[in-house]
Amino acid sequence: MNLTTALLIARESFGRCIPSVVAPKAGVYADPEGRLAVPFYGREYRIPVRQGEEMPVPVEILLLHYLTRASGVLPGGEKVSFKELPDGFIYNEPFTNRVLRPLVAAFGEQPQLLYQAGAAAGGKPVPFGDAAVEIRALPRVPLTFIIWAGDEEFGPSGGVLFDATAPAYLSTEDCVIVAQMGVSVLRALSWESRVESR
Repeated sequence: MNLTTALLIARESFGRCIPSVVAPKAGVYADPEGRLAVPFYGREYRIPVRQGEEMPVPVEILLLHYLTRASGVLPGGEKVSFKELPDGFIYNEPFTNRVLRPLVAAFGEQPQLLYQAGAAAGGKPVPFGDAAVEIRALPRVPLTFIIWAGDEEFGPSGGVLFDATAPAYLSTEDCVIVAQMGVSVLRALSWESRVESR
């Protein structure tokens, strides 16, 4: 399915929702015009998008999916790997290629940079691996990004943990995308901090 078709379907599904019902379930608020203000990796987006407003299509699709699927269940703190999500094994190769490899490429040699980038993204350090940060990608979807530095025998590796309640808000395919976007945000923030420190 191409992005244009996916966006039309997502907008149609969201159009059947009642914003005042969705808002408390998704942990967002409705502005005076009835649009939902959705924080996403530190930026706030308004849904529905108005004509002439700019929002990356993949971001809009993801936010619409999140709002449409929102169950209202609160994250419980139980962390699970991607493979433990429904049908996670089916998407494991795309997850590895699109999320884990870029994460390791960005932070595997210098795990401490993950702490700096995570803090800039509003995250907090957590005790996993050689460096790990938990970031609230969406109001009720926290993700934990982890780096193991490796040693003489094994190279660096990475992981991403989801709250066990993630399927109450996103499909497993969407979980690939939200993690991929998180790595992109962390890489960009890390690059910015390195440029500024020169």
